[in-house]
Amino acid sequence: MQYGLMGSPTDGFPLKPSYHLMSVFTHTCEPGWRAVKVDGEKDGVVVASLVGSDHAISVYVLNRSENPQHVSLAGIPPAVARGIVWNRDGKGQQAEMTKIQRSAAGEIEIDVPSHAIIALTTLKR
Repeated sequence: MQYGLMGSPTDGFPLKPSYHLMSVFTHTCEPGWRAVKVDGEKDGVVVASLVGSDHAISVYVLNRSENPQHVSLAGIPPAVARGIVWNRDGKGQQAEMTKIQRSAAGEIEIDVPSHAIIALTTLKR
């Protein structure tokens, strides 16, 4: 089957890009979290947010465009201190962000690579 998270047994079950993307989601939210409204817009960029019952939060920023996009996110609590990038170099892998930059006004400033997702979260796992 060409779809799925892993390749065929004859190839040694190689992990596909969709596996790494699924891992980003399973490590940045938990069952029972609910979607919250996100205001604002930017061409080629989609932003979604989920919150948990204990004030945990994750924000997902998808760049659907062919070019990197600079995104400013306001209203994100200081507890959001971890970021994961999927597809940073176009190879479908995930990587931890080394630092989350905030402006003087408290906005998170990120550069999202082309066809990539950045997940910002309060979860430590």
